[in-house]
Amino acid sequence: MASLPFPEAPEGSSVVDLHFNHLTAYGRLSFSHLNPDGGTVQSVVLTATAPFVGDWYWKCTSGHELIDYGASSTLTVHTHLTEGIWFACAPVDMSGQKMEVTVHTDKGSYCRIIDFPANRKFELGRAAVFTVDMAEAEFTASPSAGTPFTLVTDASELRIRDEVLIVYKGGSKAMGASASDYREAVNVTISENAIASAGTATVFTLGPGISDGTWAFRDGSDYLTSPVSNNNYLLNSTAVTANSSWTVRVTSGGIATITAVAGGRTVLSYYPSSSRFVCYYTSSDASMPMPSIYRRSGVLR
Repeated sequence: MASLPFPEAPEGSSVVDLHFNHLTAYGRLSFSHLNPDGGTVQSVVLTATAPFVGDWYWKCTSGHELIDYGASSTLTVHTHLTEGIWFACAPVDMSGQKMEVTVHTDKGSYCRIIDFPANRKFELGRAAVFTVDMAEAEFTASPSAGTPFTLVTDASELRIRDEVLIVYKGGSKAMGASASDYREAVNVTISENAIASAGTATVFTLGPGISDGTWAFRDGSDYLTSPVSNNNYLLNSTAVTANSSWTVRVTSGGIATITAVAGGRTVLSYYPSSSRFVCYYTSSDASMPMPSIYRRSGVLR
């Protein structure tokens, strides 16, 4: 579109005071020692313990303040590249944060968790150039749709990128879709401590929580989250926070105590009288039984 000239100069001062700020930070990522064994790279997923992408806005009043308006901890880049992968993000201080770097191929996934040292930031108008060494990355072959979910009887069985169901096995009820402030319960069939089909149950992907020894349960781009209030809610968030980071203890019988690091109600429970999954204040109330975890994983090497 071409601009049209004014037939005469506009009235008043012809000097317009314009001020520009660069409000985006950038990253350029490459991989070393990544050998996809003949597979084709399909995407790269970055999941950090600090939200660095998603919805933000700048509040421009007395100064410029970056406001979280639904920020996310996970960025997916659809690419076939293994070097020079550009992305845009918010200007965030990553000092002391962790990032799970996952490269998905048509044969499986390569994953490594990296630690950001002090004074590492994504800065306004600048590109953070970094290379991730994948020599020690863990490879997981893509699980087939027919692979069953099996009962977890020890927390040490859990692995990052496992696909899991959260189930009240006493009633064959699995956690389903979010219903505002709780999670629905749906029927599943359990046979010999295995579930052949998830049906309409939510299949969560395990990721790292905000600190060592904690887990994040990812559902698409959301994370299972405890409430800030003292209500028996079970919510979603778009970022990995203390409320969406969970410790997991499992008995030999497969009963899991899943507890959020923070929140007004932190213990993930099943509420039989309303047939729903919520957060409760204790794990010792028999009327609010603890769930179990069923996992499905590819072949590690």
